[in-house]
Amino acid sequence: KVDYPNGEKWKLEPFDCNKLKEIFFKWQVEMEEGNGWIAVFWCNHDQPRIVSRFGNDSIYREKSANMLATAIHLMRGTPYIYQGEEIGMTNPNFNNIEDYRDIESLNAYKILLNEGIDEEEVLNILKNRSRDNSRTPMQWNGEGNSGFTTGLPWINISKNYKDINVE
Repeated sequence: KVDYPNGEKWKLEPFDCNKLKEIFFKWQVEMEEGNGWIAVFWCNHDQPRIVSRFGNDSIYREKSANMLATAIHLMRGTPYIYQGEEIGMTNPNFNNIEDYRDIESLNAYKILLNEGIDEEEVLNILKNRSRDNSRTPMQWNGEGNSGFTTGLPWINISKNYKDINVE
């Protein structure tokens, strides 16, 4: 992991772009030498949204999303796109623990508070690391619940659904 200091998920550190480049280069060389083929992806249901993780999800959201998509589509291997990645969905930036559903995040919240980290910092860590970041419903349109459902979704829709959606 290029943004987990010493492999620690719940510690925040900016990602190391040079390290990421080295890893990608190594993969490409080794796949070529071994006549291999890999799955190339940024996100899945256990990862934060890539635009929030390795890009700039405010000012340069679209440029970041395009750059990150281009990076994996130009690599040797089969690119996989996780739902919402194709429209540049971002982390939802939940503001309180009641917004989270993921048991790993709920447990981390308790553990980090018990370690003496203040609640504001713990919530900031979850905003960046929680698996719930990629588990929010697909943002189809700017209507209620982002067009995903007429019912109550199991987890809140990201507040930016009116600006970031398929339509």
